[in-house]
Amino acid sequence: MRITQLEYFISLAETLSFTHSAEECHVTQPVISQQISALENDLGFKLFDRTTREVRLTDAGMLYYPYAIEIVKTSKQAQTRALAVAHGRTGKLTIGVFGGLQIHGLRDIVTFSGENPEVDLQLRLVSSLEQYQELKQGAFDIMFSSVAFLSRFDDVTCVNPITSRICAVVSRNHPLAK
Repeated sequence: MRITQLEYFISLAETLSFTHSAEECHVTQPVISQQISALENDLGFKLFDRTTREVRLTDAGMLYYPYAIEIVKTSKQAQTRALAVAHGRTGKLTIGVFGGLQIHGLRDIVTFSGENPEVDLQLRLVSSLEQYQELKQGAFDIMFSSVAFLSRFDDVTCVNPITSRICAVVSRNHPLAK
C-alpha cells in the first residue's frame, strides 16, 4: 500500500466518480482505477461496488475511509516533522529578554514561533547584566538587549538591531553567530 493509493481512495470515496477523482488528483482515470484495484488487492477486500452507472463505498470501504484519512494525515505530519529536523528547525531555543523588548521584538518572536512549531521556544525576562552572564554560561541561545550595554563586551555579536537601542545578541562561539 502506498500513500498515493490512499489519497486516490479518499478522493474517490468523496467524489464517487473516477473521472472527478482523476481530475482532482491530476492523473488519468485509468491510473485511479488501477491504483484502487491494487489497493483492494493489498488489503484483501473491496472498497467500492462499481457498476456502469455508479460507484459506491462498500461497508468495508466506509469503515476504512476515516482510517485512510488518518494515515495520510499522520504521514504528512511525519514528513513535516522529519523535514524540520533535517533542516535544523527543531529543538529548544532559549531567549533572554529585557523589559524594553516586549513592544519591539515580540512580533518577530511570535512570527518565528508560528513558522517553526517544532522549536520549543522559551523566553526569560532578566536584567541585561544577568543576560550577559547567562549567555556566556550557555543558559541562553540568544538574547535581546541594549546596544549601548553590549558595546563594552567583545565576545558577543549584535545581529540585526531591532531599533537603535535594541539588538539580538549571541555569543561569538554559538552556532547562531554564523
